[in-house]
Amino acid sequence: GRVGFAGGVAAMRQVYAVKGAQNAGWRSMSAPPEQPKQATGAAADARAEFAAFCAATQAKDTLHAFQALQTRVGGDVVGKLPFQVMHSKLEGVWKAHQLFDLLQQRASRPEYRQGGLLRGKSVLVVGAGPVGLRSALELAFCGAAVTVVEKREEAFTRVNKLKLWSLAKDDLVLLGAKILFSSAFGADPDICHIGIGQLQVMLFKVALMLKVKILFGYEASGCQAENSDWQCVLSKKATAQAASENFAVKVDAVVASDGHGGPFAKKVAGIARVPHKSSAAIGLVANFVNGKTTQERNLRQCSWARQFNEPLFNQLQQHCGAELENAVYYRGEDLHYFVSTPKRSCLEACGIFKDSSLPAEEVLRASNINQDKLYSFAANIAVFFGLSVDVENPTTSASSPILAAHTALFDFSTTNRCAEPMAFVPDLIAGKDLPVVLVGDALMEPFWPEGLGIVRGFLSAVDAVNALVTWNANPVEARETACASLARSYTLLKGLSEKTQFSILARRQPGSGAPPIPLDPKVRYVAF
Repeated sequence: GRVGFAGGVAAMRQVYAVKGAQNAGWRSMSAPPEQPKQATGAAADARAEFAAFCAATQAKDTLHAFQALQTRVGGDVVGKLPFQVMHSKLEGVWKAHQLFDLLQQRASRPEYRQGGLLRGKSVLVVGAGPVGLRSALELAFCGAAVTVVEKREEAFTRVNKLKLWSLAKDDLVLLGAKILFSSAFGADPDICHIGIGQLQVMLFKVALMLKVKILFGYEASGCQAENSDWQCVLSKKATAQAASENFAVKVDAVVASDGHGGPFAKKVAGIARVPHKSSAAIGLVANFVNGKTTQERNLRQCSWARQFNEPLFNQLQQHCGAELENAVYYRGEDLHYFVSTPKRSCLEACGIFKDSSLPAEEVLRASNINQDKLYSFAANIAVFFGLSVDVENPTTSASSPILAAHTALFDFSTTNRCAEPMAFVPDLIAGKDLPVVLVGDALMEPFWPEGLGIVRGFLSAVDAVNALVTWNANPVEARETACASLARSYTLLKGLSEKTQFSILARRQPGSGAPPIPLDPKVRYVAF
């Protein structure tokens, strides 16, 4: 009943060479100094603290390790970013200097003008998802004082995997992914992926090094103009341990990255969302514990569509009744991740819906799903592709609080897009309008099977920051130019797909020293 599987999606294979740091006093990455076999005293402590920072997998642990590093170097220094302070004081920590060199190379790029593009501006990012954090990094490189507000107390717990195009992969490598996440990141030339929570933690670590402030458990409830300045009200709900809390922060601009529905931009700036409907489309996601056996290590990651391998999908249907259009398998360190697109008819036949007569908008509600049968359905798919799992009884991971056999259905037949990517909230008294830009899923929800979410999200983040830079150059006269530039890039992103990528995205020159996603859209897009 088990079928061995070998396959995968051929992806672009590009090697992005990193030049050595150009600034005086910054070592080149090409010739690392020899390290002593054993470090002692302060050097050993510093190395252990940086190792703890790299190894941290949760927000609280990451922040604690970062604070320990800051304490070691004496805290903040006016006019310098945290990584710049640490670079001169963390002696003998080679991995730390690898990261600091990467960040200094990016910060020293001429397009950032030594952080002068948005210096003196306070920008609020609503949402600490991967795209919100990536927006925060770009804003920090431009010199803005950045605050990220995230309504979840435990924000980095999502285990589902994200497909990364080579553009996003290379961007993360040059932001330190091989140091802060895994040295094997991006090693598979065919498929690159990362867990949502893992990506958030990695970007959070870089954000701390760039002096980005992140508030967990707070929600941005609105903006108001007061004394020629704008303020955003942040609120925190009461808990058993603490009372509710409300306070205001000064803002000059807002980046809305609050995910599906984008409620903040709609509430504050009145930006409407337009639904785009396609034929009925149901997705199934399932995670299974990785026992790290030899058989599991040898299991080949894959991404298939029925149109490219009809016999395989017919065999699957005969095996367990699962009629799929797409099937993806990614192997993570702790979990095996499967995502597929089953037809509604086969879900009905397998008894997964308690009431199969319900309309499409109701049939996928959690209360209408037979979870035991859904698990067995997903487990049989995993067995077909070579994973050894119990198809009747889900198991949990002894080393993780996360349910290791999580299964869920989702509807992606309707995706929402914002009518416009940028708007200004009017200040009727002082005339100092507040720019609000949207990024990621708040701007445009992705079509799942093509893995567009992160690449389009990262591009939208840099597009938004470029628009704010254009606006900041002349807040009155450049306003229309900023809106027009962002509208143009938004149009291009709407048309981006695996088939169109080479006609929309400019080809990169390996070894040029330019970041994979440059700030200037004329360099980023073919026909901008």
